[in-house]
Amino acid sequence: MNKVILSGYVVRDPEIRTTSTDKTVATFGLSVQRGWKKAEGSQYPPSDIFNIVAWERRAEFCRNYIMKGSRI
Repeated sequence: MNKVILSGYVVRDPEIRTTSTDKTVATFGLSVQRGWKKAEGSQYPPSDIFNIVAWERRAEFCRNYIMKGSRI
């Protein structure tokens, strides 16, 4: 199994929905910077946006504690 750890800012509020089998699903976007800020330059480093999908208990956590602009 592969494991990825992402750290960034939430770009949109989680969208919560329920499947036909009563499972809760949360989807949201996460912006992750992939570069470093140079000492002499003031440009922001490029960032990537990942679509995150959380199921069941993790989706309930997203509903209660995550909002746009949160750092996770």
